[in-house]
Order: sequence, then C-alpha cells, then structure tokens
Amino acid sequence: MKDATVLYTGKAHTTGGRDGASRTNDGRLDMELSTPPCPYSKATRGNVDVALDLCEADRVSARTTHHSHEEPTMRRFANRTVIVTGGARGMGASHARGFVVEGANVVIADVLEQEGQTLAEDLGDQAAFVRLDVTSDRDWAAAMAAAEDAFGPISVLINNAGIGRFGLIAETEPAVWRQMLDINLTGTYLGIRAVVPSMRKAGGGAIVNISSGAGMTDSFGVGAFVAGMWGVRGMTKTAALELARDNIRVNSIHPGNVITPMSGGSDAVAVGAPAARNLSTPRIAQPAEITQLVLFIASDEARFSTGSEFLPDAGHMLG
Repeated sequence: MKDATVLYTGKAHTTGGRDGASRTNDGRLDMELSTPPCPYSKATRGNVDVALDLCEADRVSARTTHHSHEEPTMRRFANRTVIVTGGARGMGASHARGFVVEGANVVIADVLEQEGQTLAEDLGDQAAFVRLDVTSDRDWAAAMAAAEDAFGPISVLINNAGIGRFGLIAETEPAVWRQMLDINLTGTYLGIRAVVPSMRKAGGGAIVNISSGAGMTDSFGVGAFVAGMWGVRGMTKTAALELARDNIRVNSIHPGNVITPMSGGSDAVAVGAPAARNLSTPRIAQPAEITQLVLFIASDEARFSTGSEFLPDAGHMLG
C-alpha cells in the first residue's frame, strides 16, 4: 500500500489550517478563522434526521483585537518566552498567534522557512522565526540559543510538530516507520531535553505535547502514527514526574479532527464529514478551538495539572 497523508484524528492534522491574521491601520492585530460554506447541513443517523451543522466551525471565531493604546483583557503570558514547533502554519500558527495576543514573545520553529518568516513578520516584534528540524539535537540547541538571545529564558514549549502517513503495519517500510517515530516521538523527547536548562533559569515553566486521539485508542491503518502518539502520552507522564521538582509542568493534548491542510485544507469539512457524523458534537474543530485549550494548559490557571491528558475530540472517545 502506498503512503498517503492520514485523515485520522490528531497530530497528523496539525501542520496546516486556514487561520489568518492581519494588522489594521490603527495598530490592531486581528485574529480570525473562517471556513468555506459547508456542503453538509443534514444527514441521517439511524432512522432519525439530524442537523449535523458541520458548518458550526464557520461561526467559531478567534477574533481578539489588541489596540496599541489600551491593554487587552487578558495577558497571561506577558513577557514570557514561548517556543511553538511546527509553528509556521495550521494549528501551530494558531497557537503562535494566540500566545502573541496574550503578551508572550513567541519563537516560531519549523522547517518551513518562508511560511515561518512571513508569519513572524506579520506578528511583529513579539515574534521571531528559527529553522528547526525536530529530529536534530543540534537544531534544538541552536533554537534554544536563538530564543534566549532574542527574548530571554523559555517559559513555555509547545511540542506541536508532527507528521502522519497511512499504511498497514505489515506493509509499512522500516524507513517510513523510523521517520514517523523520529519526528513524532523522538522530536518531542529532544524538545523536552533541550528546553529544561532554559526553563530552570526561568524558574519553571510548562511543556505541552500535542499528541492525538490515536494516542488514546486504536486507529486502523496508521500503526506507526499510533505507536508514536502512545509514546508521547507515556513520555509526558514520566517527564511530569521527573521535572516537577523544577516547577516544570508537562501535559499532553489529544485532538480529534481539526481543519488543516493535512486534513484536506479548505475541503476538510467535506473530507471529514463521514467520521464527524457519529461524534457527540458532529463537526470538525477549528484550530483556534484547540489553541484556547493550549493557552489554558500552558498558563498558571492550570498550575495544578501535570502529567494529565486533555481530549478536545468532540466526544470521539465516548464510543
């Protein structure tokens, strides 16, 4: 079976999206997410017609306006340094925007140089881009140094970078298996390892590992992906135990279907409609909806949570 981009839940979807930001003439930073009109308005569940309202995502907006002459309502990360891997587009870009709006200095780390540079320029002085291959410990060391030089010790790491490929275990080439684990699991480990010294200098911090719903259950035809996501889940708990003495919290997020280029881009609603029909909340998430959870978990408001799993999956795990 040939490799193909996974259209299953979670981290495989987290490297793209339709979120956009623009700076207005009076110095405001507007964040807004939108999706195309949804072709699905009604479907049949059993013998009962139900309004799926898969276009509910159209009405989800992450509009936050930061006026240059007034303070925003919440600035939970004022003057803190945040690194977001896989931050050039999709959910990573949404997370970067969310942290900037709440006062953070954000380092966008990605292999997508042009998109990352463009996003950093759009976000202004509170953002910088650094090229990062998460499988390279040298790249991680360079990214840590660049982040500290630009903004000071790091308080938050969002391990968001990841890939997904479809393939039955018996038909997955070893090179593909290794690549998946190198990026999704080893890349997360290298990030934790690299950021700890800087967080100790900052007096503590928060690490949020973006896993997947596939890290909570089985998922047919994506064995390498599932293995990596379960690994991230377990490593999160061990890291939480080991780093608690340093006032560093480590948690994992396990998203369901999210609208990003890897899940179909502007066609994601249509592509994911069959799976979404059976969810308790029968639609696909906007990146901003995951971002709101990321911001909470990384903030001091979640200071009593470490080694925990958070599942923004529209009830997928309910069965």
